[in-house]
Amino acid sequence: MSEDRDKRRPRTPPVGVRAQTAAPVDDSLSLSWDHDVTPLPDDPRLAMARMDRRVKITGQAAIDRFDLMRTQVAGDVRDVHLRIDVLSSRLAQMAESTAAVVGKLDVLMQDREEISVVRLETARTELEIRKSRAIAEVGEDRAQRAHRRKIMLRVLAGALAGVSAVWAAVSTLLLARGC
Repeated sequence: MSEDRDKRRPRTPPVGVRAQTAAPVDDSLSLSWDHDVTPLPDDPRLAMARMDRRVKITGQAAIDRFDLMRTQVAGDVRDVHLRIDVLSSRLAQMAESTAAVVGKLDVLMQDREEISVVRLETARTELEIRKSRAIAEVGEDRAQRAHRRKIMLRVLAGALAGVSAVWAAVSTLLLARGC
């Protein structure tokens, strides 16, 4: 890419285009005191008439400009009033929607409290169920150990009875031999 393409070059319109020529002069607004009044004529009435004409023209031009500015300002004020009306209606709508949200917020808070109470009770119930299961498991373990102990005692009692019977038989044999 060439760097010449990236440079900004100011463009001037060709000669004779309106942008290069002076704007047309409105003679009614640009009358100068020098053009209209000088040289003053020797006749005082004519000089006074020219002065009166110039004052009347400039006064009327000032009044016309003032009226134009007044109508522009009045239009701007009407536009501002319309915008204020639109903003106030939007503000009223927002106030209504905010009031509706506040009413719904109370209902939502009550629902939230109810939901949290239900969750709390559910958690308590689940804890009670787990507690009862743990207690039941401990009771079952105790019952199994007691049953095993009972079986072990019976086995030991049977073994001792067998050992004592063997001991009695051995001792009777030894006594019968005469030892």
